[in-house]
Amino acid sequence: MRRRKNKSLTDSFRQAIWPRMGWLRLFRYYGLRLYRLNDPPYAVAAGLASGIAISFTPFIGFHLILAVLLARLLNGSMIAAMIGTLAGNPWTLPLIWFMTYKVGMLVLGNHAPGGIPQGFDVETIFNQPWRYLIPMTIGSIPFALSFWLGTFFPMSRLIRGLQRQRIKRRAKARLRNMRRLRRRLKELNDIEEQQKKKDDTA
Repeated sequence: MRRRKNKSLTDSFRQAIWPRMGWLRLFRYYGLRLYRLNDPPYAVAAGLASGIAISFTPFIGFHLILAVLLARLLNGSMIAAMIGTLAGNPWTLPLIWFMTYKVGMLVLGNHAPGGIPQGFDVETIFNQPWRYLIPMTIGSIPFALSFWLGTFFPMSRLIRGLQRQRIKRRAKARLRNMRRLRRRLKELNDIEEQQKKKDDTA
């Protein structure tokens, strides 16, 4: 067996910024995963909305756990919740951090003229909780609620429609298979009758 090569830090960073399959194929892949889930439309929509909502919180590294817990609390799909956390990716997180920080500071009555400083990262959030973590947590609440509601209702209707189409396609496929089976049985019966006639003639 070939020994598996460990990824370097540079490879891991490159993979996070631009997945090997590309973002379009990645989202298409997870979209198919959502489509193939057999959970009720409510569960899939609630799970996906939970994952997207949690992505607005500053608790980087805990998004998957928090999304699964929220989905569990709302009787949502945990798989859909994990897929929803893709909303918080290296391309969207800087904007999310900026918006949640500004809104949080506004709610707390403080003014942040320059916004988030240069060199800001996850470690900065947790090392300075009063300056960043708490404002960003407070600021994430309206975004999380808005995106949860904005995801749940349209996705619930969309998934319900997709699941109905899938049920119809499966029913049509079963009907075609039954018709093929009947034709095959009829052919076998005809062959058997012809064979009997030949035997009787002989």
